[in-house]
Amino acid sequence: RELTESELLLLKRRQQAVDAEFKISQYINGINDSRIRRIISLRYEEGLSWDKVAAAMNCDRTYPEKLLTKYLKEHPEKKKRKKSEKRLRKKKKQNKKEQNKRYKAKRTVWMDSII
Repeated sequence: RELTESELLLLKRRQQAVDAEFKISQYINGINDSRIRRIISLRYEEGLSWDKVAAAMNCDRTYPEKLLTKYLKEHPEKKKRKKSEKRLRKKKKQNKKEQNKRYKAKRTVWMDSII
């Protein structure tokens, strides 16, 4: 069976997600400070709130967030991430435009078949 365009797009996006997850894991594992690795893991991999991250680390509620903010300010990787986020937003916008064009084309064909 041949895959439809939407199924191919879904497979492509899944692969992009797997690639992004791998890059994120590499980034996290490359951090020397174990506290920062743990904060990132608890907050972003496990999805805990800042309050729960602090509870898991047995510290004040604001400490993990402040520590991570300080770490990110001190490391230049943050700037690279911002550029890549801009690229991703631009790609999403382009994909949305393409989807809208395809939808309009399909709708036009459907409308023409009714008329």
